[in-house]
Amino acid sequence: YVEHYWAVAAPQNMAHKKRFASQVIKRFETGIEVFSQNAATAQRDALSGELAKLAQCWQSHNAPELAQATDDLFALYQRAFNRAAPAPVPTPAASGSSPQTTATSESGVTQPSAPAPQIVIDSHDDKAWRDTLLKVAAILCERQPDSPQGYR
Repeated sequence: YVEHYWAVAAPQNMAHKKRFASQVIKRFETGIEVFSQNAATAQRDALSGELAKLAQCWQSHNAPELAQATDDLFALYQRAFNRAAPAPVPTPAASGSSPQTTATSESGVTQPSAPAPQIVIDSHDDKAWRDTLLKVAAILCERQPDSPQGYR
C-alpha cells in the first residue's frame, strides 16, 4: 500500500512527500511504549518486518533520509520491546490454563472482546476519504474512550 501511495498519490512534489512521510513516522514514535507493553510476539514480529519493508521501499525510491528514520524507529521499538516484559502468548496446549487466567485477571488489563470491525478504505474522492476517516475515528472512540487519538 505505501509503495503504491508513494508512486501515485499526492503530493507529487518530492519534498512535500518526504515531509509528509517523516510526519507519519513521527506519529509512530508516540505509540512505542503502549505498543511494546500490549503487543503479542506475533504483532511485534509483524511490525519489525513491515518497518524493514518500508525502509527498503524508501531506499529504492531514493529517499535515504526516510529509510534512516524508519531504521531509527525500528531501533526505538526494539529497545522498548527489550525493556517491556515478555509478551503474553496464549497457548491452548498449556496444562496450567487456570493460573494463566488468574494472572490475566489480576493484571487488570482487559482485552476487547469483540474483533475489530473491517473498514473499507474508500479514497476515490475527498468526501469518501473523509467519511472513512470519521468511521475509523468513531471506532477508536468506541474502543478506547480514554485515548485522545480518536478525537483528534
